[in-house]
Amino acid sequence: MEPDTKENVAEEKPKTVKETLLNVDYWKLRWAQRKVAFHSANVHKLLAVYNDRLLAGREHIKIFFPMCGKAVDMKWVYDLGHDVVGVDGSEIPIKEFFEESGLEYTVEPLTTITGNRYKTTDGRIQIFECDLFDFNKDLAGQFDAIWDRGALVSVNKDQQKRFASLLETLMAPGCRQLLCIKSFDDSNWPGPPHVVRENQVCDLYGDKCTVEKVCSVDSFEEQHKSWGITEQNEDLYLIIVK
Repeated sequence: MEPDTKENVAEEKPKTVKETLLNVDYWKLRWAQRKVAFHSANVHKLLAVYNDRLLAGREHIKIFFPMCGKAVDMKWVYDLGHDVVGVDGSEIPIKEFFEESGLEYTVEPLTTITGNRYKTTDGRIQIFECDLFDFNKDLAGQFDAIWDRGALVSVNKDQQKRFASLLETLMAPGCRQLLCIKSFDDSNWPGPPHVVRENQVCDLYGDKCTVEKVCSVDSFEEQHKSWGITEQNEDLYLIIVK
């Protein structure tokens, strides 16, 4: 029997996925168009379960929320007695956060970078409306804890090291960060969110911090089928300044 041949059959080339360009204007548009399925009306379940890993028994600490949107997690830790600092590029979720939380606030323009500072009358919640990469420790000092749910994975891949370096400058001695990210087969997904593997987390933070994978839980929902995936996990890492 003659072997099968594939004459005149074009070689299949691997498909490439063009990544979405992410910047402040992109996220402003998402909020303006109400394309914010990433927002949750509930405190994140992994923060609720593992908050002891973040707080470590400490009272009245200062917690940073990068690319915070209107996360109800901020009000939750505020009610626990902690101070909150958030950063977001859009004024829409910031105003909605204060209004939906029933908190009185004031607004003042920033003088060293472009943007505004929103804060409660008691000063214990401050949210900066600015480009995250313009934010620096001169604006609000350093932090005892960081809750990153969706920030690292919402910047361009070539900016992830810059993002991690920025957070390292904001970490006070003993700072503890909980990093919550999704993992799935992203071969046909342009992001956001981007997938960041465990070895990449270690590469980003391992020089100056210890990195521990706390857990990985199934987080697949029906809506994720539109991403072209059939399974997804949510991974939680504890990152502590050495």
